[in-house]
Amino acid sequence: MDKVLISIEDICRYRPTSRVIPVDRIQPFIREAQMQDLMPVLGDVLYYDFLNKFDVTTDPKYTEYQELLYGKTYTPSGYPSTITFEGVVPIVSYFALARYYENSQLNATAYGLVQKNSEYATATPSQAVQAHAEYLRSLGVSFQDGLKVFLNNNLTTYPLYQYGDKGNIQDMGVKFFSV
Repeated sequence: MDKVLISIEDICRYRPTSRVIPVDRIQPFIREAQMQDLMPVLGDVLYYDFLNKFDVTTDPKYTEYQELLYGKTYTPSGYPSTITFEGVVPIVSYFALARYYENSQLNATAYGLVQKNSEYATATPSQAVQAHAEYLRSLGVSFQDGLKVFLNNNLTTYPLYQYGDKGNIQDMGVKFFSV
């Protein structure tokens, strides 16, 4: 599925310098972040329902899915104060940026992978790129933790999170057949 949950503008809310990243270069990494870093937390059932309905204004889940996407402030039952949930946008943003940074120094050509240099720029050492990517990933993980807390505090609003052990389609007895 080619649908993406976030845009470059969403990423720029967390890293304004990302505005210079070409959209066509970041979108594959957004899709990877959705599949590899968001779906395991949401579970397959909630993930696919969310992906298919988060932008359908006529769907009854639209408001809840917009809150899942962009976050909200809420007070869990029996808790004395409010909690701010940032949404899934920062999760996908940080993990997509980490992937982009790790892969942006390499360009595929008909003759293999090349690293593009010019007389006005110096390539960043790969260790520095890797360290920054790890930092971005750690931020993504902290937002994943907030997502888990939010979903566990809002199980009645997001009942698809409860399917099976982790909300995975295979946990529900659905079989996939290959042709």
